[in-house]
Amino acid sequence: MNTISIKENKDKLIGLVFSGIIGTCFSVFSLIMGVVGKNILLIIIGIIATLFLGICATYIIRRSIKTISSEPAVELIRISDEGIFDLSSMISTGLISWSEVKSIRIVRCFTQKFIGIEVNNVEKYLMRISSTKRMVAKLNMMMKFPPINISVNTFDVNIEELANTMKDRLLKYNDKSIL
Repeated sequence: MNTISIKENKDKLIGLVFSGIIGTCFSVFSLIMGVVGKNILLIIIGIIATLFLGICATYIIRRSIKTISSEPAVELIRISDEGIFDLSSMISTGLISWSEVKSIRIVRCFTQKFIGIEVNNVEKYLMRISSTKRMVAKLNMMMKFPPINISVNTFDVNIEELANTMKDRLLKYNDKSIL
């Protein structure tokens, strides 16, 4: 079977950069307003939001510089006979072999859509990933989401098409493994 490579859409990435910068600016503004108004709650919210959004914005900006300066576009997902190779974010899993995958579905969190991947053996999966990724996977499961969620915000493909392609490959793998 052929390998499918999903690339980053540069226009979508630039939009994400602006969103990250605006979010960081609002959080800094909240922090300043908390300090000026001596509002401890606003100060705490401002500090936490500034740290979180600042880290996210920094990552997005670094990734966009890499993406914009590279030709061809950066590969985010590779679907092959081995499985799904996820390179889409700081918390990407890397290779998720078809033998690990139980199911694939589109998951929604507020207005955001993700490709959710359920694994056959959650404990085995958690043991092979880093502690940071493990924490994120456990948080996902606590919120009743699959342990692996792939954000497709900057992908150059439609989420439904990508999910269907992944499901088809999983089905073909399962059909082959039964024989």
